[in-house]
Amino acid sequence: AAPASSPPREDLLAEIQAVRQLAQRLEKRLQERAPSSNQGGGAVGLSPSASTTSEGQLVSPASLGQVGDVVAHLERVSMSQSSLDPIYGHDLVFNVDRIQAVPQAPTYTTQLGKPTQCVWLPLQAEATVLVSSYIQDLSYIQHVLHPPSLQATIDETYRQVGGQAPIQSGHLILLLSIIACATHIWDPCEDDDDEHRLFVSSAQANAQTPLWIRSTYAVLNAAQDCAAPTLETIQGIIILSFVISNLEGVSMRYRSLISTGLLLARELGLHRIDSASNAHVATPLRVEMSRRVWWLLAARYGGPCEGVYQAHPRHMTVNLPLNINDIDIGPGGMSAESPATEPTDMSYFLERLRLAEVSRSIVDHSLMSATSLGRPSYYTQVMAMDFELDQLIKNMPAFFQLANYEHVSDPSRASSIFIQAYMLNSLMHTQRCKLHITYLTSESKDNPACAASRDICLKSAKQITRAETQLLRSRHPFVRVRLRLAAILYSIFMASIILLMDVCVHRPASLQRELFNGDVAGALKILKDARSHSLAAAKLFESLMQVVARHRAQHPQ
Repeated sequence: AAPASSPPREDLLAEIQAVRQLAQRLEKRLQERAPSSNQGGGAVGLSPSASTTSEGQLVSPASLGQVGDVVAHLERVSMSQSSLDPIYGHDLVFNVDRIQAVPQAPTYTTQLGKPTQCVWLPLQAEATVLVSSYIQDLSYIQHVLHPPSLQATIDETYRQVGGQAPIQSGHLILLLSIIACATHIWDPCEDDDDEHRLFVSSAQANAQTPLWIRSTYAVLNAAQDCAAPTLETIQGIIILSFVISNLEGVSMRYRSLISTGLLLARELGLHRIDSASNAHVATPLRVEMSRRVWWLLAARYGGPCEGVYQAHPRHMTVNLPLNINDIDIGPGGMSAESPATEPTDMSYFLERLRLAEVSRSIVDHSLMSATSLGRPSYYTQVMAMDFELDQLIKNMPAFFQLANYEHVSDPSRASSIFIQAYMLNSLMHTQRCKLHITYLTSESKDNPACAASRDICLKSAKQITRAETQLLRSRHPFVRVRLRLAAILYSIFMASIILLMDVCVHRPASLQRELFNGDVAGALKILKDARSHSLAAAKLFESLMQVVARHRAQHPQ
């Protein structure tokens, strides 16, 4: 008889069966194609886990021609430790219900005798409405997707969830992040039909945003344990970071998401998507989406790490995205690139990259470092960078010049290009404010340099508040959601601080007049309206009012 400590026969058979299944999965992984996607299929570049052909098929060293190719392939294989598994049911449980019922749905269930987290999705028709809302209201200022391909992603995800099949984690992360973003900026319209009336109010939709953020994180965390990254995963991370920054500012969670996105992008080889070795690896559509993703992540900077950027131009081989409309990009090819003078779906994105390039130069010259202020050449460098910003503003295409929209008061004529022009105006003048704010309150009133910087700083701050007035006058639907966007709030914050502090320091006698009818009054009114949407706005408004009270006490006249 077997010793008492030996496992029962049933346990041994179960272990043998588990090992056999694991071997079958490993064999299948080597033979099957890599998971395809709605944007062209296959992993982008040459990820460490395998070499791929242009169709995404795994290749063996025997099929590689040159000795150098074989060596490179073997090196990648030797470094690989990642898994190609999708998410399986024992990690998370996926269910579908009406979006109004999801907040009350159970977050855990019991599976295989242990509690397992539930991830809920809205009904497919509701998800389609939310994705459409995101594309219509926000995609044109955060263009990292290919909208014509999104419906296929939604259909495939719901097919997998409905069949209880292994789910492509990247597609699910992308969909959940879009839902989180859509609920955050949701604004019901009076003429919506029953199919599009998902929420009775913005407040009801906004209340669900944290739920969809948690769901996105749940899938993202599970995917990091058992699935190789995909382009859709990174797109979802970018959209999730956008929501987080709007809710928390440049918080630790936001910076962590950007760093994670860059890490995964490098894992996929996006930082060398245009290198000669990748010439035939991905479809044109896939390459173009990869460029968008990489540049949006690489151009990020700011927060506590200000003065540092995480992706150096010499450490990447990535062309700029093409100036082209989404409808002209297909899996097999694309139309010719449009000239810069012609507006396309990518015009705003490319102008943002030009601004990012100037911002990188500011970092390179250490102009945001406190230790640089005493250098004799510091002010010369400040003015050189200001010249670059000034030229950038003046040389923007005519369709991005806000002056060309002065008389737009009909919402039907206030197109998305007008909103892009408004955004660019605010962002560029905010950067000029940051560049010169050091000299705003300088005591050296007789120094011509300080006077010039102060004038530039004030002029840019006034341009920000005037752009706000122009947007309000347009009655564009974007007016109702703009104060939920961190980038816009930051511009308003900067303008409010500059305009108020200039009056308090240089013109205290005119403070009362400015508070009732002046640029300061306009800036504070915008800030006051933003309090219900932003805790930071509420705190800043309170702090500025304390400054006003203190200066009133010091200058009772």
